[in-house]
Amino acid sequence: MISSAFNILNLGASSAQPDAAKAENLAGKEASFTKYLSDALNNLNALQQNASDSATQMVMGSDDYLHNVILAYEKADLAFKLTVEVRNKCVEAYQEIMRMQL
Repeated sequence: MISSAFNILNLGASSAQPDAAKAENLAGKEASFTKYLSDALNNLNALQQNASDSATQMVMGSDDYLHNVILAYEKADLAFKLTVEVRNKCVEAYQEIMRMQL
């Protein structure tokens, strides 16, 4: 709650910036958002790789505990479901914006 209040205050303060500074600030935010999405997808990929490796180790006999494999797969499944829901919300928001009339 407090951080959102600071964000609102920062938005009000940024309106006094020159246009070039606003564009630079916006480009930095876009880059950080892209980096955030990229990191999230890389983490999802790592979870899926970990689950696959865990299953392979179980089959080869290195890992004696089935519950470790199941936990790895459940973590990967939950992360994938969350990623799909975030994507669905982004697509829904985009479609809502596209329906707006100017």
